[in-house]
Amino acid sequence: MKINFSTLMDAFEFVSSGGMDEHEAYLDPENGRIYYQSAYSDAMDDIPEDIDDTALIALPHKNELNLGKQLVMDFTCQHMPDKAKKVQDIFRSRGAYACFKVLLERENKLQAWYDFETVSQQQALLTWCAENDIELTEAPACKDGHCTDATTGQEKINYVEFPATDIEAAKAFFTAAFGWSFTDYGPEYSAFSDAGLDGGFFKSDLASTTANGSALIVLYSKDIEQTQANIESAGGTVIKPLFAFPGGRRFHFADPNGNEYAVWSDIQP
Repeated sequence: MKINFSTLMDAFEFVSSGGMDEHEAYLDPENGRIYYQSAYSDAMDDIPEDIDDTALIALPHKNELNLGKQLVMDFTCQHMPDKAKKVQDIFRSRGAYACFKVLLERENKLQAWYDFETVSQQQALLTWCAENDIELTEAPACKDGHCTDATTGQEKINYVEFPATDIEAAKAFFTAAFGWSFTDYGPEYSAFSDAGLDGGFFKSDLASTTANGSALIVLYSKDIEQTQANIESAGGTVIKPLFAFPGGRRFHFADPNGNEYAVWSDIQP
């Protein structure tokens, strides 16, 4: 089964957000699900008893991929070679990363570091996936050991979240209607991918509609009639029938939780 790269990246960042063995994430390659565990919380995922633990793949910590101090020194040698000795001294003491970022700000290199770190992490995770025979979807384009599109999302819309009274109903609907993939983060949040823009559903009694001033998410379709049929078959409700506008045609629909969306097409019947 192919695994969404951004989902793996989220899991990798979770594992790397603490020290070694503080946070763990395990991939089930059969269904693409990731199980999250933490030394600091009992409200994480329990691995089902009927799953063979040996079949699960543990996501690596950044230090296991040489993305800790070694990455810092690689960046320093490339972008601030005259500061190499100072950076080495910084990393001999506690709180090294905080001090390193102060230095980066002073040298006007903080954004360059973030870009370098992102590219390096993506490349390392891609290599790790290849070594573990993990097939990916929506992986960044890389060439000659460099992910050329890793930083194109700077200050662009990156993620969207919706309320849901019934998160399981939302998951079932969007999986059936559009083939979205979901990763649960506890009982009150589920993230989705394979939707063009990643996002998530959070537990709430509210609903997102244009009537209450919410932003409208608009999906594109090459066959708008078929898309409408898929939506209705999956349990969605058309709340504004198909109509023409200067750019094409569109209709609005509500998911099982009452959130409003639209679908448009520039293809005329």
